[in-house]
Amino acid sequence: MLDAGSSRAHTRSFLDELPTQPDAVLFTHSHWDHVFGAVEIGGRVLACSATVEKLRAMALRDWNDEQNVNEHIRQELPAPRTVEIVPVDVTFEEQLDLDLGGVTVHARRVESDHCEDAVIVYVGPDRLLFLGDALCPAPSGPMTEAVAFPLFDTVLAYDAEHFVEGHHPAVTNRAEMRELLDKARAAARGEGDPTDADSQAFLTAFAAGRDLH
Repeated sequence: MLDAGSSRAHTRSFLDELPTQPDAVLFTHSHWDHVFGAVEIGGRVLACSATVEKLRAMALRDWNDEQNVNEHIRQELPAPRTVEIVPVDVTFEEQLDLDLGGVTVHARRVESDHCEDAVIVYVGPDRLLFLGDALCPAPSGPMTEAVAFPLFDTVLAYDAEHFVEGHHPAVTNRAEMRELLDKARAAARGEGDPTDADSQAFLTAFAAGRDLH
């Protein structure tokens, strides 16, 4: 399984739809909505070393202290809330390759504006690239050209035909991904289409990134 849900209930709703249960989960990063539900899986946990460090810190936090939670966490886990951060069984530094018997999984840590521990995962022979939230701006809004453009090139360098993003409602094909990243490049030049929602989102994110400097 690639990423867990945001709570036991969220993950259970997904697991109940599967014909067989996964015996392992690989995290793309440590944000709460990708890891809180892992305890419901009950299998091995795989993550990069940067994610491991962040999970250790999360395990020490008091999640009933309202200063430690945002509105989304409050909605998913009303107080009093129980948060169980699972320990990681398999740790890797920059990449991890798995042979699942007819299916290969290649996990690779990448630099991303969204987080410090972003991992993307290529699944063969399905030619599917699981992006987690790597292409998203930082949670506070900024996206920087210095980080985003090399990441775009990395994503398109894979021979993937299908792309799954953590918060996108649909699987993206290669042509759609190229179009999306072209919109991002245009937005960075200040040339985004003012009537296009994706272009406007990139324009805002790159403007926020420039404001950081």
